[in-house]
Amino acid sequence: MVRRAKRIIAVGGGKGGVGKSLVASNLAVAFAKAGQRTVLIDADLGAANQHTLFGFDRVHLSLQALFEKEVDDLEELMLDVGVPNLSLVAGCGAIPGAANIAHAQKQKLMRRIESIDADVVLIDVGAGIAYNVVDLYTLADLRVVVLLPQLTSFQNAYAFLKAAVYRVIREAAKKIDRQDLVDTMVPSSETDRVVDVLAQLERLDPHVATMARRRVEAFGAYIIGNQIISPKDRGTVVAVSRMFHDFLSVDAPILGNLRYNRLIADSINARRPVLLSHPHDDCSKALIRVAESLLATDIEGLRARREDADRSASVAVHTASDDLVMDEIQALLSA
Repeated sequence: MVRRAKRIIAVGGGKGGVGKSLVASNLAVAFAKAGQRTVLIDADLGAANQHTLFGFDRVHLSLQALFEKEVDDLEELMLDVGVPNLSLVAGCGAIPGAANIAHAQKQKLMRRIESIDADVVLIDVGAGIAYNVVDLYTLADLRVVVLLPQLTSFQNAYAFLKAAVYRVIREAAKKIDRQDLVDTMVPSSETDRVVDVLAQLERLDPHVATMARRRVEAFGAYIIGNQIISPKDRGTVVAVSRMFHDFLSVDAPILGNLRYNRLIADSINARRPVLLSHPHDDCSKALIRVAESLLATDIEGLRARREDADRSASVAVHTASDDLVMDEIQALLSA
C-alpha cells in the first residue's frame, strides 16, 4: 500500500508511567505549531488517556467504533482539540477486552493509519510487548522510545525495543515466506544478541539474513529521556543508547532529555499540554527541538532503505562483544 501519510512516528516505552503519552501529546502540538497537518492516534488500547490530556471528559466515538464497524475511516473519528492543524483520534477506554483486538482488526487499523492524508501521523502506543503494541510501533517510519533514569524503565525499554527488532526481522523473512526460520530462533534470554540471530540466519539462508540485517540497520529508533535530574541521569541515558547498539544492532540517538519539572505534572492535572500552558519553559523548548529533529529526518530515504532491504543480496555479518545485558543495566545505575 502507498502511504498517504507523509511521516508516521510512533512513541512507546515498554513500561507504563514513563511519560510517553505526555511526550506524544506535546510533540503533536509542536508539529501542528510548525504548520504540519498532524493527526494524533491514541493507540493505547484499553488505557487511552490522550483525550484527557486535551481536556475531554469523555468522547462519543473512539477507535472502538472502527473495530465494531460503526465507522470505516479514521477521518470520522478525528476530534478538534482546539489547536490549528491538530486532530485527535481517541483510543479505547476501560472496556474489558478492548486491548485484545483480533488480528483482522489490527490490520484494518494499520491500513487506515497509513492512508491518513496528513503531514504527520503520531501514534501513542500502549505498554508491554504484545504483538498488537509492537506491530503498531513498527508500522511507523520513526520509532521513539521514552525512558526514565530507573532500572525498571531501562529493562522494559530494552525488552520493548528487542521485541520490535525481532518483529522487524520476522517481517523481513515473511516477505519471501521464510518467517519459519525466525520463529525457530525465539530469544531464550535477555542476553541473546540480534547479531547472533543474524549470523544464524546467514548460515540457514543468506538472502533472508541480508534482508533482515538491512531492515535492522534502517530501524529508525530514537530515545527521549524523561524526568532527568542530574548529569548522572543523562549519562545513563547515553549508556542505554550504547547498549541498544551493542545488543540489538540498532542505532538509537538521543533526541533530548526532559528535566524533572513540576510544570509537567501540573499540566497533566490541568489537562492542557505544557507546550500550550507554558510554551517558553525549558521543557517546552526541548520538546520543540525534538519535533524539529523528527521533521528534519529524511523519511523518503529511510523508506527507500527499507524497501531496498527486501531486494538485498548480501552484506557482511556484524560482530559484537560478550557483555551481558543485565550487567550493563546494573552498571548504569552504580556508575
